[in-house]
Amino acid sequence: MAYSSISLEGIDQAIIDLNYRQGSVKQKAITAIRSFYSSEESIKELDSINSDTLIKLIWDVGDNFSKIKSKRRNFSSLRSSINTDLKKLLKKDKNPDNIILADSNIFDLTQEAKEDLLGSFSDAFKKGNIDLDQAATLLETMTQFLDKIESKDKDVDSQDIADKIKKILDQITKNTLSEDGDGGTTDQKAAEKGEHNEEGE
Repeated sequence: MAYSSISLEGIDQAIIDLNYRQGSVKQKAITAIRSFYSSEESIKELDSINSDTLIKLIWDVGDNFSKIKSKRRNFSSLRSSINTDLKKLLKKDKNPDNIILADSNIFDLTQEAKEDLLGSFSDAFKKGNIDLDQAATLLETMTQFLDKIESKDKDVDSQDIADKIKKILDQITKNTLSEDGDGGTTDQKAAEKGEHNEEGE
């Protein structure tokens, strides 16, 4: 069972498939964003990239504030255009990690990929056919997703998905704490047994 996640390999493959002309504005933008990813760990740790910093890397504006300010709208349109290209790749069975550029200028999963991630986990959990390694990997991915939503993302749809994930995690916790199906943990049962023994003495 395959789950969606972002990797440096997936990011690099999407950039290759975009096939932007060397030296073009789009190529400079995607390269500038990619430069902030130094390792697989940076994918987990990076939650935003300053737009003005990227503008200075894309256009020759130096530290001239008025020039930087005048390019902000251009940058927003540029990011939107790159996202359109990334989504076109998906239709061609490219862009393997289902990535787009988030409003915070980092690589992120598409909304559809987030929903698929939730659906895959929910179905596997209901059917009981998910092993511990899959669960651990998936829970780590969803924890990162929840952290990013709570700290940065105010999108209503994303928040709705986050709420659904939290409900599933709550259900997992409850089931883990009631392994024998009667709602009590091992420690609780031991304590209850001890109480019964004291009453019988």
